[in-house]
Amino acid sequence: MQEQVADVLAEHPELLQRPVLVKDGRTTIGRPKDRVGSFPGG
Repeated sequence: MQEQVADVLAEHPELLQRPVLVKDGRTTIGRPKDRVGSFPGG
């Protein structure tokens, strides 16, 4: 299921409308703001 969501978002990035953080092979969506703080280096 997650892979399907990622495929759709890769094809249609306008659907996401959120910042995506990528570091050391990990990703997270930057909303809500508290998710950024728990991300490595955040």
